Amino acid sequence: MSVCVRLVLSVIVSVWVLSDSAPVALAGMIGYPAARQERLLQVRLELAGDSFREGVESKGPISVGEEFKAGTGRGLVTVVAGLTDWSEIYARFGGGEFDVVGTGFNGSFGAAYGGGLRLRLLRFGWGVVGVTGQYLRFSSADDDVGGTEVEGLWEEFDAALGIGTRRFETFQLYGGVAYHQSTITLSGGEGVLESDFESAVPVRGFAGVNFYPLVDFPAGHFVVNVEARFVGETPQFTLGLQYSF
Repeated sequence: MSVCVRLVLSVIVSVWVLSDSAPVALAGMIGYPAARQERLLQVRLELAGDSFREGVESKGPISVGEEFKAGTGRGLVTVVAGLTDWSEIYARFGGGEFDVVGTGFNGSFGAAYGGGLRLRLLRFGWGVVGVTGQYLRFSSADDDVGGTEVEGLWEEFDAALGIGTRRFETFQLYGGVAYHQSTITLSGGEGVLESDFESAVPVRGFAGVNFYPLVDFPAGHFVVNVEARFVGETPQFTLGLQYSF
């Protein structure tokens, strides 16, 4: 298959998946569990639709111990920089929103930002073992909860251990387990609504594939990433596009 045909097909599939999956809950992306940069200070850009729905438990002061369903959607750009051949850091920014079923809160999009670190621990002939730590934070507001405006804050942290295969022509596989903690804070004017929530099941399993549709042109820099996460979230898929400079 020619390079041009591969490029056209990958773009068509990417756009279709993103548009088709927009109405449903997708799974939050962790990514390949080790550094993939080929040289010092190499830069990689990533674009992803990142959203999911999970159970959260109220920590008070209202409905302490009761479980709710929280859903969030984010559009994020990630900038990755390689520090060494075994480590990379990244920053994320974009927009995010969330809702908490049962509280009447359905927030609008607000600014999102965060970042993380990936480290390769071991390297074998078949692949690598690595760890990832990442953090994301964004605000969301709903101006009509019982006739008043409510401000929401979503913070999440992931610490993941995973394995990734070496690249096999156009594919590269990975998977692992992660500790995931989402914390939600809602606060309304004059104490109308105020409560804190945390993830009810803070454990995740994840599996994904990096697809190189152009093979080695240009130098294998364009990657399509598909990932699924399980346990504590409704199993769904998310898709990202990556390009290394």
